[in-house]
Amino acid sequence: MRLTDGVIASLTEKIYDAALAPEAWQALALDLAQVLRGQVAICRHAEQPIGIYAVTGDPAAMADYTNHYWRLDLGIQRLARSRPGVVLTDVELAGPDPAWSEFVNDFVHPMGCGAVLYASPYRHGDEFVSLVAARELRAGPYDETSLYVVQQLSPHIARSLAIQERMRAARLESAASIEALERAAMAVLVVNGQGRLRFANAVAEAQLRKGVLALSRGHVGAGSTDATRVLHRAIRSASAAGLAETVSLPRPGGRGPLPVTVCPAGVSIASAVGGDPRLVLLLFSVAPASLDQSCVARAFGLTPAETRLLMALVEGERLSDYAARRSIRITTVKTHLRSLFLKTGEQRQADLIRRVMSEPLFHPMGK
Repeated sequence: MRLTDGVIASLTEKIYDAALAPEAWQALALDLAQVLRGQVAICRHAEQPIGIYAVTGDPAAMADYTNHYWRLDLGIQRLARSRPGVVLTDVELAGPDPAWSEFVNDFVHPMGCGAVLYASPYRHGDEFVSLVAARELRAGPYDETSLYVVQQLSPHIARSLAIQERMRAARLESAASIEALERAAMAVLVVNGQGRLRFANAVAEAQLRKGVLALSRGHVGAGSTDATRVLHRAIRSASAAGLAETVSLPRPGGRGPLPVTVCPAGVSIASAVGGDPRLVLLLFSVAPASLDQSCVARAFGLTPAETRLLMALVEGERLSDYAARRSIRITTVKTHLRSLFLKTGEQRQADLIRRVMSEPLFHPMGK
């Protein structure tokens, strides 16, 4: 492949393709092999090789390298001590070191190669990525043009790998968020600002089938027009203004009201189920008694009075009703509430309820 500006541009495009599709590293390596006139390997290293992005040579030879010959490779050892962006050749490594001689004679030459070029475009913590090319014997040593190509491409390879790392982290975070929602021992629904359902965990799906909440044309509603209006008003407030509140909705069969916490979903959950930052969480407990009160109290260091108030809030009881039922002053209740905020790190009742209800460890089935 003759080197032109168009070739550099094409290689650069493939580098960024690899950020989105890891299999594209192999296509890049094949093109680099033509430009550099030799075999190419792109690998990840820590104290030893820990991963292969692409290799154009004999897979058996690469296996020999990762099993043994990496210990003799002075080029990789030099890269391990160097800053990202370094490019060097075998000419700089030649010397009396027996390890290097063994590496060249027993590994490089049997592949039909002579000159070797090393580059380290990217480092992340204790790990680094190497781009190594071993040139055919008849092609002679690497020249300034070959070094120029690798130097031009190295910053793009570094950015592509950094993008790939961030995308991998985002995928893991999304997977963890979905797993947490699925494991929550309560009903969890994620909706957009118009109430359209985007996600429901298994508990919520079961409650939808029972008619605890309604689902019409993809939108979540309650048991009556008025209740649906109340629910959707809370959803709009959470989506547009970031407000959280607990609304009381009628249960099927005339039982007591169902407290539903409506609050912003947060970045990680929003990313996991579609990326819209204005998504909203609907949380409600199927069986409030399933909450492990002693576990909650130990986790936050709550007094018995604070624990009783928290359980009442989870069940949807108003502060004034709780004060009347316990025959205590409302000022005392508010003092306990301030203490709950202080110990849990939350500042609003809805966030406090969400914090407790969404933690699997606080439910017997989550232990």
